Amino acid sequence: MFKIVVGNFESVLNKHAPLKELSRTEMKFRNKPWLTKKLGVLSKPKIRYVKKAKKRNSPESFQRYKIYRSSLIHVKEKSKNSITTIYLKHTKPKQKGFGKELVIN
Repeated sequence: MFKIVVGNFESVLNKHAPLKELSRTEMKFRNKPWLTKKLGVLSKPKIRYVKKAKKRNSPESFQRYKIYRSSLIHVKEKSKNSITTIYLKHTKPKQKGFGKELVIN
């Protein structure tokens, strides 16, 4: 009887809420929550600067690309650090001792 109920439940679940496999890019972004759409928009000019630098082959265009790349890396690291601190702040392990709650750092 249990198998019949579970089978019916699974069929209804698969019909209305089927499991979806994530693509490689979706899996990457799930593992890196600090990469937001805004950072994606900010990285598009970097790609343009790279193309121009390779096409023109001038030191000025390479310098412009390097400056933009370094500023983008700085923004990404800042975002990553802020997400990491928020995550760690909310997931500190707690231990009870002598009727009080002690937080382990």
